[in-house]
Amino acid sequence: MALLLWTVIGFVVCDLLRRQISFQVQAMAILLTGNRGSQMWFEWLIFLPGILLHEFSHWLMAKLLLVRVLRVSVWPKQRENGQWEMGSVWSECPDLLRRSLIGLAPLLLGSVAVLFIGVSQLALMDKMGLVIDGNDLGQAMGDILTRPINWLWFYLTFAISNCMLPSEPDRAPWLRTSFYVGLGLMLLFFWGYNPTNIPQILLDLGEMGLTILILAFAVTVVFDVLFIVTMVILQKILETITGKVVVRR
Repeated sequence: MALLLWTVIGFVVCDLLRRQISFQVQAMAILLTGNRGSQMWFEWLIFLPGILLHEFSHWLMAKLLLVRVLRVSVWPKQRENGQWEMGSVWSECPDLLRRSLIGLAPLLLGSVAVLFIGVSQLALMDKMGLVIDGNDLGQAMGDILTRPINWLWFYLTFAISNCMLPSEPDRAPWLRTSFYVGLGLMLLFFWGYNPTNIPQILLDLGEMGLTILILAFAVTVVFDVLFIVTMVILQKILETITGKVVVRR
């Protein structure tokens, strides 16, 4: 239960940070170019690796679930409601469960990618261990940022982690799916099914999956906070130079 709670908290926090980052990127685009139409292109360029992985995740899950993919796009496009999308995967409309899994795919693959880069390339787990043992956080971050190759992995982690959360259309079938799954579990319990009889391997897989998500969310939060602080400072400098102020509505 604790793992599930932390997973939900991590999802909400990352979603809030993603919205703030989107605003900061768009604000910088307006200050640098003076053109509101450039803001989506700035955001698309910055997060391109994450966008590619996001749409690939949809495509891969659709293929694995034997759902026919009609069209794939990784180009910015404005929807009919005025909102922008950075990419999309169009497929035949499958059943509710498969739609939910296709929408969930970027979170699953993105979390694995973020955790893999963080552990294998940036040695974040080792750095966290140093901090826990009493060493300075600044020294740990300095060890990461002083190696030039790490900047590439830093950027990829940032781009992927901010594109791994499912979009609003991705999440659309989740509520109905959760209702039917919950109803099914209630019926099983009513008919005498004992939840303590769940095979241990399934419990272990569930715990491992939630742990991966929580760690990926933790890495994302650290990177996002660093980026937001940097962007706020740059925004204030540009606002001072240009005499313009970008206000969030």
